[in-house]
Amino acid sequence: MANLSDYRTADPYEAAAIRCAEASERLWALAAEERVAAMRRGELSLNQLCEWARRCPHEVPRLNGEYEFIATTTPEVAEIAPSAS
Repeated sequence: MANLSDYRTADPYEAAAIRCAEASERLWALAAEERVAAMRRGELSLNQLCEWARRCPHEVPRLNGEYEFIATTTPEVAEIAPSAS
């Protein structure tokens, strides 16, 4: 696939679709363990996380029965997170 910079004359919707496709390619170039590590480092977009959960739900770590990337944003999980010392 061509890089976004190759589409400078593309309309905004086409440019967004290209960026999304490129992000998808980067996601699937990673092994399952690499995707988990990238998620925990905050390197995956919400679109990538949702795509991963949709295509390979068995790979996405769960916390309290919810996908980890969703559960970590809930007050229940935030309350039990260790405070920075």
